[in-house]
Amino acid sequence: MISTIEPVYSQCLDELKVTGIHARSLGEYAEKVVQIVKERINFLFVGIALLEPNLLVRFYKGAGSKYYQRRMNMNIKLSNPICIVIRNGSPLVDDNEEFFNNPDILDEKIRFYLPLQCPKGRFGAIEISAAYKLDKDSTARTVTNLEILSSEIASTCVKLMNESEIGFWKD
Repeated sequence: MISTIEPVYSQCLDELKVTGIHARSLGEYAEKVVQIVKERINFLFVGIALLEPNLLVRFYKGAGSKYYQRRMNMNIKLSNPICIVIRNGSPLVDDNEEFFNNPDILDEKIRFYLPLQCPKGRFGAIEISAAYKLDKDSTARTVTNLEILSSEIASTCVKLMNESEIGFWKD
């Protein structure tokens, strides 16, 4: 699977690995992850949402517009795609144009949601938004590349997190 990763994602993956080696805490790592992924791949927003022990989901770290910054540390509704991805463990792509008529996010054209998971279960998700439309093949390639990144992010998060502060969704 790694051999199919596109060069910009491969460079981002390398940077995430180095960042993970030097990170001292989950907060420090998550802060750097959202910046690296947003800037290297030119996304509008990158956010990490984590499942708490009480099974509430909150945005943990994010980089992007003021609209998204207002969402940090807010509870996320169960009907939100982030919660759906945590529950079902599969990536989700949203390019519903009606949703993007929000004046706070006019540049947004597509969103990707990817689960963060480890052998104990799913513990969060990554939300990414972009300002460009993609055809079906490009969307599939982007999801594959983002799955590789999310797997690396999840692996490092597990090493850095205090498990008493995180919940795990198990099937």
